[in-house]
Amino acid sequence: MKNSFLALISMGFISVIIFVLFFFNTQPIKLPTFDPSKQETLDQPVITFINPSKGPAEAKVTIVEYGDFQCDTCAQMAESLETVQQAFPNDLRIVWKNYPNESLHPESTPSAIAALCAERQGKFWEYHDALFALETNLNATAYPEIAKALELDTQRFNDCIKAQDTLGVVQKDFEEARALNLSATPVIFIDKEVFVGYIKPEELTSIVKAHLE
Repeated sequence: MKNSFLALISMGFISVIIFVLFFFNTQPIKLPTFDPSKQETLDQPVITFINPSKGPAEAKVTIVEYGDFQCDTCAQMAESLETVQQAFPNDLRIVWKNYPNESLHPESTPSAIAALCAERQGKFWEYHDALFALETNLNATAYPEIAKALELDTQRFNDCIKAQDTLGVVQKDFEEARALNLSATPVIFIDKEVFVGYIKPEELTSIVKAHLE
């Protein structure tokens, strides 16, 4: 009788633990509330090794983009940036920073976390392109499927997602975007010049060419 009672207590305790873990795992990811009084003001992005980039590190021109993977205009901008990089492969570097808009795009932060988990396996830009291809259908099921399609180590990727290992980078980008007084996506910086919204490939090519000259 005593053993049965102990077994019942143990099962109840385990059930409570499982419920608590399930509850926290199903809660939406929340970025920190921005308090402008506690944030320094910036006039240009801060680029570090944690920011995904492509193109030569010593490129003559660097474009920094603040984007959101559920933003339709950001998907269009990605195509323009790809076109201009192909035009200037040796002279242009592109840097990505996350600026998720959770009020409009509930998957903006989870998708950013997933992309940065892919970055840890050297596949950020491939994952970036896949996310934009699925832009309106992003969900928790899609992220491991993309990882599998890109032949990532899925166990390592899923562990990164579950632990939200890259959330800190997303938060840092978000806070920086606010410090720059950005209010929309996409936004790109070319040196200290700022462009908001979609730019056609031919127009962006002309802008980069002018900076090169």
